Amino acid sequence: MLGILMVAWPGLTTRMIVVILGIMLMLSGVVLLIGFLRRRNKDVVVRLPLTPCISFLVGICMALMPQLFINILMIVFGILLTIGGLDQLISLSTGRKLGLTIPWFFFIAPAVILLIGLYIMFSPSISANGFMMLFGITAIVFGVIVLYDEHILNRAVRTVTAIEIQDEEESL
Repeated sequence: MLGILMVAWPGLTTRMIVVILGIMLMLSGVVLLIGFLRRRNKDVVVRLPLTPCISFLVGICMALMPQLFINILMIVFGILLTIGGLDQLISLSTGRKLGLTIPWFFFIAPAVILLIGLYIMFSPSISANGFMMLFGITAIVFGVIVLYDEHILNRAVRTVTAIEIQDEEESL
């Protein structure tokens, strides 16, 4: 069901997931802050409540501005892909300069990774929607495969059980 929602409304699903995570982070911040205040009242030495406060504030920001967090995450992901693609291209080029025979088609995958990284960096919203759709399609395919596997396994168990019952009746 979640996979269908991800494919039908990828942008909304992504934002709702970030909002839900933000609310959960806010709640954990509140719980941690309450725990801090309870320990402080018992004259126990505790550290500053930095983690609960940061959790609460980040949770509020995520709940109120989910698209900002989605864009930041996608930009970071794009930067990582870009750096990875560049690193691979530089390594392959260095190998060629050192006299290694590296076929040209080994340069295709790093170049594609580099281009995808640049695309994600400069269009994070579209990339997030595409990623959510891809994840949703994967979830749907996984769900269909699990249903099929369960059907096959149940049929196999019924067949084996029927054979065992038949063997027991014949042996009597």
